[in-house]
Amino acid sequence: MKRVVITPMLLIISSLSHAFSIDKMLLISSGDGNGVFTLTSSKGEEEYIKGSVSQVNVVNGELEKIELTKDNLPLWDLALLPNKLILNPGERRRVSVKNLCQVDCDNLKKDKVYQVTFMPSVMDGQKSKSRVGINYGYAPYYIVPAENAKVEYEIQYNGSEVSVENKGNTFFYMQIDNCRPDSISNKCKQTNTILAGRKKTIKLAEGLTNVDSLFVKVATHDYSYNKKITIQKK
Repeated sequence: MKRVVITPMLLIISSLSHAFSIDKMLLISSGDGNGVFTLTSSKGEEEYIKGSVSQVNVVNGELEKIELTKDNLPLWDLALLPNKLILNPGERRRVSVKNLCQVDCDNLKKDKVYQVTFMPSVMDGQKSKSRVGINYGYAPYYIVPAENAKVEYEIQYNGSEVSVENKGNTFFYMQIDNCRPDSISNKCKQTNTILAGRKKTIKLAEGLTNVDSLFVKVATHDYSYNKKITIQKK
């Protein structure tokens, strides 16, 4: 069983021109667990793209990722169609995310989370050719949400950081805000995605530090839970 850790959502390999782009860095599945990513070419030459899937589990508040490979086929419950493709200059291609779940697929009690990686590569059978500069790959998250969201969390603020623990069964968006009504910028507002079971410490932007209190908005993906609270500095 191969375990991988992919920390940033944006991955970097070698090349100097812009590579393809992707429409979403976080995709929520449809009701049947399926979804679609759209890749768009932004180069003047064809690109060969390879995709892969990793299961993401939260263990003791931390992320653990298991790449789905030919060596662990029994674990496969999600697949990309196609998982290899050629993007011609200016072309846009859809990649389907297919839910392969066969056991306990209904009334999901907790989010199922995956990381889908798209990386530039070379054609099968071709030798890798020299590239100059920086090329980009992407590793968006794909989430099949729990049937009934149970939202429970604990948030603390110490002046420079916010610590959050998601004790519920589904992920939520957490927006931290200290902006004045007439002034909105990334220095006084930031948003994070907190997976179910996750414990995370967030370093705050300049405009959010060393104030007595902060506004925090917590919302699920469908806004069935959408609440604004105030947290005090401790």
